[in-house]
Amino acid sequence: MGPYSLTFAPVLPWWVWLALAAGLAVLLLRVYRPRLRELPRGTQRLVFGLRAVAAVVLLLLLLRPSIEVSEPDDRTAQLIVLADNSRSMSVTDALNGETRRAAAVSSFEAVREIVEDAELVETTVYDFGEAAAKVEELDPRADGDWTNVGAALETALNDHKGERIVGVVLMTDGAVRVRSPEDGDAILAAQAVAEQAGVPVTPVGFGSVTLAAEGIDLAVDDLTVEPVTFEKKTTRVRANVRLQGFDGREAIVRLLLDDGKVRPPEADVGELNEDDVPSAAAQEILVGDMKPLRAAAGTRPLARVRGRGDTTTIPVDLSFRAGEPGEYRVRVLVEPVDEELRITNNIRDALVQVQRGGLRVLYLDSARWEQKFVRMVNASSQIQLDYVFLPDREAMAELLRRAD
Repeated sequence: MGPYSLTFAPVLPWWVWLALAAGLAVLLLRVYRPRLRELPRGTQRLVFGLRAVAAVVLLLLLLRPSIEVSEPDDRTAQLIVLADNSRSMSVTDALNGETRRAAAVSSFEAVREIVEDAELVETTVYDFGEAAAKVEELDPRADGDWTNVGAALETALNDHKGERIVGVVLMTDGAVRVRSPEDGDAILAAQAVAEQAGVPVTPVGFGSVTLAAEGIDLAVDDLTVEPVTFEKKTTRVRANVRLQGFDGREAIVRLLLDDGKVRPPEADVGELNEDDVPSAAAQEILVGDMKPLRAAAGTRPLARVRGRGDTTTIPVDLSFRAGEPGEYRVRVLVEPVDEELRITNNIRDALVQVQRGGLRVLYLDSARWEQKFVRMVNASSQIQLDYVFLPDREAMAELLRRAD
C-alpha cells in the first residue's frame, strides 16, 4: 500500500446502488432531457450538465469514499519499564527462595538484551514506590515505604510526552500501599492514566497471590453516627472493624475529629499517656487537621479489639462530647501495622453538625430498678443526662434539701 489509499463504505448494498444509478440515468435521458428542447442549445447543455453532475455527486456520497494518507514514523519508540521497589517486594516467596524484587530484576535482565537489540526501540527503566525515578540499573533491594502505581505511571508518561510509546511493562506484586485516601485507588488511577494516554500497560506479577490477597488487613467497614447533635452532648459513634490475618493480636481503634474546638477541655490538660499517642504508621495517614481525642468523663475515644481466626468483624462503640457549634468531620481509625500492605481502608469518615441548644440533666439516684429506663432518655439527640450513683438514699435526700 502506497502513501495514499482510497476506500469506500457504501450506505446501500452494491446492487441497490447500481439500480439507483441506472434509474437516475434513465430519468435524466428519457424524462428530463426532452423537456429542455424549447431552450437554446447552449442553455440546454448547461442545465443538463448541472443536473448530471448533481446525480453523480449524490451517487458518490452514497458510496462514502475516503482517502487515507499514511506516513512512516521514523521516531524512536519508547518502551517504559516500571519496577516496584516497595517493602512488600522484599518478601521471600519467589522461586529459589528469592525476594520478589530479586526475581523481578533477574527476569528483566534476562530479556533486556533482546529488547534493546530491537531496531527503533529504546528502553527506559523506572524504580517506583510513592513516586517514580529514572534509573540505569535495577537494585535488588526493596526499601520503599509506599506503592502508588497511578502516580508512578503518570510521572513516566509525562517524561515522554510527545514521544511514541509502544507500551509500559509494570513489574509489581500488586500490593498497593498509598499514603492516604486522598491518593485514591492507585490501580484505578493507573488504568485511567493509561487509557487517557492511549498506551497499553502490561503487568507482570511477582510473589504469592495468596499472600497479597490474604495477608494482614485491618479495615473499618462501616461507620454510623447521628448527623446532628447538640453542644455538650455525648455522641455515640458505631463502627464495624474487620481484622484479617490478625488472629490473637490486638488492634487499636481511635476516634478523631477535624478541629480542636470540639475536643473536651480535658484534652488540653495534663501529660499524654501511651494510649493518647497514635503509632508512627497511624500518624502517616492523619492528614489535615484530624486530631486524636483523649478520654473525658462519659466518653470513649479509644478501644482495643482482638482478632479471632482468619477474619473477624467486631462492632466497636466510641463516643465524644461536642463543644462549639459547627460542622465537623468524624473519623474512625484502626491503627495500621508494619506488615499491612493496604492502609487506605483503615479509616472511615462521617460529617456531624453540632448545634446550639439542647438540655443537660444531672441525675442523682441510688441503685433502683427504674433508673436504667430513665437513662434511656440519652437516646435523644437534644438531651444529655449525666447519671451519678449515690449508694445512700438519706445522704441523697440531705443533698437535695441543701440544694433547695
